Amino acid sequence: MFLLPCLGAGGQMDDNTTKNGNVALYACFSVFGVFGGAIHNVLGGRWTMVSGGLTYALYSGSLVYYSNTKEPTFVIVASAILGIGAGMFWTAQGTIMMSYPSENQKGRAVGIFWIIFNMGAVLGSFIPFGLNFHSSAGQVSTATYYVLMALMVIGALLGLGLIPPEKVGGEIIEILKLFKNKNMLLLLPLCVTSNWFYSYQFGAVNGVLFNVRTRSFNSAFYWGAQMIGAYGVGLLLDNPKLHRRTRALYGLALVTILTLIIWGGGLGLQVQYTREDHPKDIDFINGPGWGGKFVLYLFYGFLDAVLQT
Repeated sequence: MFLLPCLGAGGQMDDNTTKNGNVALYACFSVFGVFGGAIHNVLGGRWTMVSGGLTYALYSGSLVYYSNTKEPTFVIVASAILGIGAGMFWTAQGTIMMSYPSENQKGRAVGIFWIIFNMGAVLGSFIPFGLNFHSSAGQVSTATYYVLMALMVIGALLGLGLIPPEKVGGEIIEILKLFKNKNMLLLLPLCVTSNWFYSYQFGAVNGVLFNVRTRSFNSAFYWGAQMIGAYGVGLLLDNPKLHRRTRALYGLALVTILTLIIWGGGLGLQVQYTREDHPKDIDFINGPGWGGKFVLYLFYGFLDAVLQT
């Protein structure tokens, strides 16, 4: 589901369309991410997940339309709908992830979910990698979109197999009460920034510097690194030898240290180029300087999983 943005939206869209689409997406996501719980309790986890998942296929379809017409309206509308669907989908996913496992297995369960989740992204990255391996173009082929759309529809419909959850009332009131909770307010800056970096990493790094097959290759390892990071920190958070507060403090320290180191490396890369003056279509086989950029991009993915877990 994150594959097309990770490839720089397939290399198809101009900057203005990309920016307008992202604004529409995250504006809707920020609202429906908060009230997704109320929708979840009305529709149930099954239909919330299916409905949200299908909006990703719609977004992919809008890129096919844009590829043929260069008309941005459908992309922006589909991005807004995707923001609504993403709020619903990730609410349902979070409910499942936190309610199914027992208390002493939650960290490991999050890690296992992250492995399964990112395995789809790894395999999905190799699909455009294979389809575009012999292409030096800066955008993916139309066949890539159709394959990914089919996988998105199938994946969303599999949500129909979920066990129905119990009904919970008064959800909107309970959501509003969260804004009076000191601990939740302290977490708010972290929650707000948890997805900001995707647009930068996918668009201004992977989408700008590399050709399409290298983007796909980088993407596979980006998500693969997330699998390792999520499972590793999950084991730390479930360590029975440490008190719960100690585990939380260790996790916070780990996130802080990794953030400073990895984003420090990102700053070192960013000062080497601008939007107007940057390397283009770097290839993973013979492109100059690909190795260092690849390692940094890999650790971007690793840090994302550690932070989210």
